[in-house]
Amino acid sequence: MRRRQMSRLGVATVIGAALALVGVLVTTVALSWHADDVAATPPARPTPRTTTTKAPPATTTTTSAAPTTPTTKAPAATPAAANCTNPAFSTSKADDGWSDGDYYVQNNMWNATDYSVSQKLAACSAGNWSVTTTADDNQGDGAVKTYPNVHKDYHDWDSGKEPPLRQYSRLASTFAATSPHTGTYNVAYDIWLNGVPGNREIMIWTENHHQSPAGDRVAGGLPFSGTTWDLYATDDNEYLAFIPSRPLTKGTLDLRAFLDYLVKNNHVPANSTLGQICFGAEIVSTDGKPATFHVTDFSVTD
Repeated sequence: MRRRQMSRLGVATVIGAALALVGVLVTTVALSWHADDVAATPPARPTPRTTTTKAPPATTTTTSAAPTTPTTKAPAATPAAANCTNPAFSTSKADDGWSDGDYYVQNNMWNATDYSVSQKLAACSAGNWSVTTTADDNQGDGAVKTYPNVHKDYHDWDSGKEPPLRQYSRLASTFAATSPHTGTYNVAYDIWLNGVPGNREIMIWTENHHQSPAGDRVAGGLPFSGTTWDLYATDDNEYLAFIPSRPLTKGTLDLRAFLDYLVKNNHVPANSTLGQICFGAEIVSTDGKPATFHVTDFSVTD
């Protein structure tokens, strides 16, 4: 912005008059410049929304806060998923994602804002993607910072409607994932009922590295999909987590069998609706060093 210059008082009357005339001319030019500057200045952009309508964050047990911008920059490079040398999509933005048919791959740094976290995702398909994360637990609160995931939406984001769970006589899913075995995390399904987020969050952990589920152990030795599971639940049953007796790096899970058990044992209302089925990694810490998670298979059959 240009500022108008004030003329000094002349010692002589003639000089003063001359300077006054010059001052008028300068003022006219300055005002013209000022008007041009104002006209060239673009209008202020509105504050962006922190939520999304088409592919919302699959939140986790500690909070349902909207994803936020990380406090540190993402690594310069990220290894691609297995057999994915030329990713179709990559991002280091906190809640960015990519649609692949019926599925959505999401960076989902939903709880990173108050921590030193960076994360970059690279995807060739919904069943072939990787994410490299750097996070620590220096604050000692054990909070999950990110949940990079792939998910299938049943929730209609335009109308807010969801199909009844009882509509699906079959819900099965294939998965395959490898993890870095450093820090604290779990690899898990995250199923939302009665909204996204809804009043029921059902997790099915396939691998656990130094992590503990919320709630209390309410059942054990439950046989589903060739493995036995312990069930953890909060008092209000809003969070339910199946923990396997051994790590599972790949396989096919009968999701309907898990859900039928919860309905039969009054953990989930029989009239529940199906909102979203996700698979990814809940990351607490990578011990402050870059660590890569690979997903090499994911599908849902309904």
